[in-house]
Amino acid sequence: MGVKFNPFTSKLDIVDSPSGEFSDIELALGTQTAPSLSFTGDPNTGIYSPGADQVALTTAGSERLRITSDGKLGVGTSSPDTNLEISSSNSKVRITDNDSASSGNCSLEWAFSGGRNGYMGYGGSNDLYIWQELNNKIIFGTNATSALAIDSSQRVGIGTTTVNANARLHTVGGNILVQGNGGANTASLILAPGSTPEDGVSIAVSYTGSGSYGPLKFGTGGPERARIDSSGYLRLSANSLGIQFNGDTAAANALDDYEEGTWTPVMEGTSSAGTGTYTQQIGSYTKIGNRVMFNCRVAWSAHTGTGDMFISGLPFSVGQFSSFAARVSGMTVSAGKFYVDQTSNKLVIEETLDTSADFIISGQYRI
Repeated sequence: MGVKFNPFTSKLDIVDSPSGEFSDIELALGTQTAPSLSFTGDPNTGIYSPGADQVALTTAGSERLRITSDGKLGVGTSSPDTNLEISSSNSKVRITDNDSASSGNCSLEWAFSGGRNGYMGYGGSNDLYIWQELNNKIIFGTNATSALAIDSSQRVGIGTTTVNANARLHTVGGNILVQGNGGANTASLILAPGSTPEDGVSIAVSYTGSGSYGPLKFGTGGPERARIDSSGYLRLSANSLGIQFNGDTAAANALDDYEEGTWTPVMEGTSSAGTGTYTQQIGSYTKIGNRVMFNCRVAWSAHTGTGDMFISGLPFSVGQFSSFAARVSGMTVSAGKFYVDQTSNKLVIEETLDTSADFIISGQYRI
């Protein structure tokens, strides 16, 4: 074997003398601190063989890369378990595209034989893509268990990989939390049949400060329709038209109000109102829709009014075509002489006002 200068290539050729045929080069195995192929002035950087059918690269006397006998590539490890394994106390892999951010693409691709099947990377719009090219799912997992799946129809499953065909979001074994970030923000769940969320149905709760939260609000088509407050009351808003029962859709049959309260009955004379000295003066009412049911007790020991009797203070104005029914205890009132007057908004008793009396009235009227 010998070395000669090749004038055609301007290189040194190693040949098997005297035949002139090219020959192999055999090197010692070397070590990571003294590789068999190194560089002038840098003897601990180069190539060596750590064992049969293996090759390694070393720098500064430490092995950096190894190709094992079965073709696995290890970076920072001498025993890779996969085709490529990178091991370090701060392992990072960077893929850099030298094009501008607005025009380049930078991705990691997966492929079976026949072409690309999926990739993850950045597109020209600086969006990050996780892309499934096949008609199959994308599955994310934690703790060796499937956690989230997106199927080929863009349905999302949480806690399941078999998403219900009628659901866009299917969750198994847990709750769904929609959380605002405090301040004046509102956490909302909006169900919109089209592309405009304002046309849909909303369920929302707002932060009211000091660790407190506002009522649970329900809306349709934008406005709030009802709410459940922190005390558990269900309240219809001013934008609600009421409650309809048994599938009835007629607006006139909607229950649009319910209220309970108290009122103060005041006895007056029809000729002169006067003033009374009361020993009892209490009243209560229940309003359901346009019907008011009331009762009261009025007792006085002296009164300066004259004429027949008025009782004012009704909780709601009397309707134009109001029907009226009442019962009086403690005095005798002739038929037809007890009614509610729409003009004065008072109860009328066509009996003379006594200087003292005690009676109970209960009745109802339409507003």
